[in-house]
Amino acid sequence: MSDDDAAYNKSVRNMIIVLAVIVITVFAFIFIPPVLNPPRDIFQNSVSTPSSQGFTLSLTVNATQMGPEDTLSINGQATNTQGTADNISSAAMWGVDKDRLWTAICLPGFPIGVGVMEGHFDEDNYTLGRLLTPWQHGLASCPIGQLESPTYFDFIPHSSRALVSIGGNPSFWTIESDVQFNANSTLELGLHFSSQFLQSGVYTAVAADEWGDVITTNFRVS
Repeated sequence: MSDDDAAYNKSVRNMIIVLAVIVITVFAFIFIPPVLNPPRDIFQNSVSTPSSQGFTLSLTVNATQMGPEDTLSINGQATNTQGTADNISSAAMWGVDKDRLWTAICLPGFPIGVGVMEGHFDEDNYTLGRLLTPWQHGLASCPIGQLESPTYFDFIPHSSRALVSIGGNPSFWTIESDVQFNANSTLELGLHFSSQFLQSGVYTAVAADEWGDVITTNFRVS
């Protein structure tokens, strides 16, 4: 083999190695779960997104850094930002597992909820995450067959309050859901971890509604 051929073959091998490294890097960036490679702590306390239904879905956390003794509050809210009423038919198009959300106690058919995922996720990849299992405070004390689910939500202008009809009886609901916890209250909240507390790391707060809207923000437990 001539020196030119040897140099050419070496060049080809080097190029193949470089391409292989690039492919592996891209694959890892796309498919390795964010929980293993969370970004820097550039997190937002409050985020919102307009819904195709005419309201705005918002998500707020009281802090993006959580120490062992700190209490974290997560709030999700649907608000009619229009100057006219917004009448919306009920739906069942949840973008996440509804049973793993905190919604509203004793109100079947409540249309929004909040939840927590371990790891860093956003609106583009939240389907790769898994909501931790919540425990609904006071659920056992709800009267059996107390309420039916509403068939519509008639939002008041510039408000999170909506008129609903329960078995033909009108009622007003505030379309808001929230939860509070700290890193050492895991068992009380029913979040299923292998340990007794929230592990250090990045978590994702989630707000979702029954019309398929999902919004996220993040916080770190230290």
